[in-house]
Amino acid sequence: MAEQVLKHHKSAKLNKENIIKLIPKTTGKQEEVLKRILGLDNDEDDSLSTMFNYSLNKELEELATLLIPSIIYANASIEVQVKQVFELFI
Repeated sequence: MAEQVLKHHKSAKLNKENIIKLIPKTTGKQEEVLKRILGLDNDEDDSLSTMFNYSLNKELEELATLLIPSIIYANASIEVQVKQVFELFI
């Protein structure tokens, strides 16, 4: 999504197909949020506008909060690997 905003500015879109692909990989509240995102827009368009879309923003904020533990874990594991690489040069 960040790439879309950088490339397309105010016309950035979130492809609904990307959300559909993520749903089978999630469970619980994360799955609920993704399904709510799909339900935000009832037209036949295959994407959601991202800029100034306050409903989408609210859902993405909740999703980010739910992902914090996973992000912390991923960052910690990467930190260990980076330290190991740099220790070789010391």
